[in-house]
Amino acid sequence: MSVKQFNKSMVMGSVLLAMTAITGCQSNVFKREPVPEPRYIPTIILGEAQSLTILPGRISCESALPMQCMLAKSNATGEVFQIPYDWIEGFSSRPDIEYQITARPQIDQGKQSLTGYWTLQNITAQRIVGSR
Repeated sequence: MSVKQFNKSMVMGSVLLAMTAITGCQSNVFKREPVPEPRYIPTIILGEAQSLTILPGRISCESALPMQCMLAKSNATGEVFQIPYDWIEGFSSRPDIEYQITARPQIDQGKQSLTGYWTLQNITAQRIVGSR
């Protein structure tokens, strides 16, 4: 065997030995498997009842996903805001009717924040404002 062949087989042997050593290190008894974050399940509570006017018609929501919204007006502050048309639990509207309702906002108790959803308490008045 020549010196050149000897050196080549030494290099190959060293590479194989290194690969075996690296592979053996991967099965460490102290290695911890990844653990997924616990799934967050909100606890929903209802806020104070609010009197709202649901204006007739629907508009495109200002959101990332295309959907239709109702315009709601707070009777306490006069603020007009959007509610996606199916986000008032227990309420369905017709686009040619204006509604006076009492609803309670749904609150994520853990995060102490509004969810955007509402729960209908009652419909206090409704009137037709246009025809189909």
